[in-house]
Amino acid sequence: VEPYRLLTWVRRWYLVARNPATDEWGTYRVDWMELRMPTYRRFDPQPLPGGDYTAFAMRTIAVSGWIVHARLRIDAPAAAVLDRIHAAVGVVEPVDDEHCILVTGADSLDTVAAYIGMLMMDFTVESPPELIPRLQLLSERYARAVAGST
Repeated sequence: VEPYRLLTWVRRWYLVARNPATDEWGTYRVDWMELRMPTYRRFDPQPLPGGDYTAFAMRTIAVSGWIVHARLRIDAPAAAVLDRIHAAVGVVEPVDDEHCILVTGADSLDTVAAYIGMLMMDFTVESPPELIPRLQLLSERYARAVAGST
């Protein structure tokens, strides 16, 4: 790839780069990269479509920069979800006037399970199915906390 910008977000470094073979742009976590022999090949910089490297990185990190990903159907309009989350949390796709899809991720499904509750909106899990037992565990834990509290 042709490197263009090195950005940091949430204590991680990301490289925004272009693949000259496909002309596709991507954001790569630097700690996941493996160094290769330098080619010393020069390239002419191409403009990023849209021009905003930070916004591009935030969108792509939300989709691909995590170890695990989840696709959730939220029982709320897309605009309401976007009002509650940071752009790097995920990609919101409207379904209809009352529902949307949130594609998000984290370093673990436990983190996704904890954070989705902070959205304070009803939802269902479209994928992955492994997220459901973690949500079940949290719901039981919260129910015990409510029952044992005054």
